[in-house]
Amino acid sequence: MAFRSYMLTRLQDGLEREQVLSAIRAIEAMDMVVFCEPVVGAFDVVTTVETGRPMEEIVRLMEGLEQVREVVALKVNPLPARDRMWKNFKSIPITPGK
Repeated sequence: MAFRSYMLTRLQDGLEREQVLSAIRAIEAMDMVVFCEPVVGAFDVVTTVETGRPMEEIVRLMEGLEQVREVVALKVNPLPARDRMWKNFKSIPITPGK
């Protein structure tokens, strides 16, 4: 059974733009990666992963990349849809057929 997780990645300090792009391309090339996006803040890259492989294995693979300093994995805890709805869901207009 596959699970989804979000990987928060810190890259090595002082990387040039091309090195950052190279790291992102290397992450995107992994078969379990669904989405990969550079971000600004405490982490440099946010990645969505879907796989049946152990999360620890995925973290080791990502940390094995040359430019990666640290990976923090956040496994998604699936909840029934009704528990995930926005608080103001009833106030959001819904247009039938769209």
